[in-house]
Amino acid sequence: MMHRLFNLGLRGGGMVGKFLLIFFLARILQPEEVGTYGLFTVTVGYALYFLGLDFYTYSGRAMLHAEKEMWPAMLRDQAVLFVCSYLVVFPLLGLIFFAGLLPAKLALVFYVLLTVEHLSQELNRLMVIIGKPLAAGVFIFIRSGAWCYALVAAYLGGFIKVDLQTVLWLWVMADTLVLIAGIWLLRKLPWGKMTWRINWGWIYQGLKVAALFLGGTLALRGLFTLDRYFVETFVNREMLGVYTLYMGICFSLIGFVDAAVFSFRYPALVSLYKSGKLAAFKTAKRQFGRQTLVAVMILALAAGLLIVPVLEWIGKPIYQQHLAVFFVLLAASIMFVISHIPHFALYAMGHDRSIVGAHIAGFIVFIVLCAVLAPTYGMYGVAIALFMAVVIVGVLKQWRFVLGCRLDKTAVNSI
Repeated sequence: MMHRLFNLGLRGGGMVGKFLLIFFLARILQPEEVGTYGLFTVTVGYALYFLGLDFYTYSGRAMLHAEKEMWPAMLRDQAVLFVCSYLVVFPLLGLIFFAGLLPAKLALVFYVLLTVEHLSQELNRLMVIIGKPLAAGVFIFIRSGAWCYALVAAYLGGFIKVDLQTVLWLWVMADTLVLIAGIWLLRKLPWGKMTWRINWGWIYQGLKVAALFLGGTLALRGLFTLDRYFVETFVNREMLGVYTLYMGICFSLIGFVDAAVFSFRYPALVSLYKSGKLAAFKTAKRQFGRQTLVAVMILALAAGLLIVPVLEWIGKPIYQQHLAVFFVLLAASIMFVISHIPHFALYAMGHDRSIVGAHIAGFIVFIVLCAVLAPTYGMYGVAIALFMAVVIVGVLKQWRFVLGCRLDKTAVNSI
């Protein structure tokens, strides 16, 4: 129990660090630099999916069902896959700099950060699989929050002058520390028993399994990546800075609700459904929904009340001039959190294709609406398109959940 609470504290500390970082950057950097930071971070985040290919959704389960002596070979085969993905993805990412979407001076830190962020992320997941959850919690804190606290402390202490390069290289250092520690912890695996023949069949099977999850992930995360590119294309980098700040505030809600509700409640949904306790599943789903609604409304109310004092502290009028965008994005974030109520119910029921279908539909709606609204309404049009897209995603998930309950004879008969 104490380990679980400690891990939760580490996770919460990491989220708070990243949350506070965006306010700090908005205060000391110009809006254009905040916009560049926002575009840089979402590009790194989206590129990670193309490097990792969501292969962990297959390899993690495979390792848990395999003998420990097989783990080194599985890790070696996974590394081979990643080398192949790097060889394909890295050159294509160069087009971002060639097109001038990101400054060429950030290319080096971009590729270095992308590499260490991906590898440290995979190591984080691996720590959970091999039974080292405490290490995983510490790694998450270092990667997501510790370096943010260090940055602010060093700045306030007068030790460094903060610019975009400083922020990104400090992030690299944090990931590198996790990478070194993770490799050290893997030294005790039975590497001497590893077979040297690459199991291409295992890799191919894993790609087939992961493909469905990857498609849904790319569609959903595409909403929160291409929105920045639409703002950059149809408005300017300064307005992108405003959009980045507001997105950083509003969509942090999902992280806090996840820590407070999702991480505790959704495993019970899965367990109840799989064990056939349908009445209990129905009750748990309703409790899950109520707790989610309460948590998100409290957080949204706090965000709405505090936004003006926070903007006054930041001290840049441009953010206050576009406060309406904040409330559109806040509404979008509320709907996004609420959409997780049917999402986790569908997940518990094993309806993965319904989840993926909803994500793809939402992505298509977003692209179409942005193409229509962004040229005329700029940043506001993108925010409205995002709101409509997450509403569509939530409605489709709820519809598929109700339909699934009616069609599945083993599910509840009414919700």
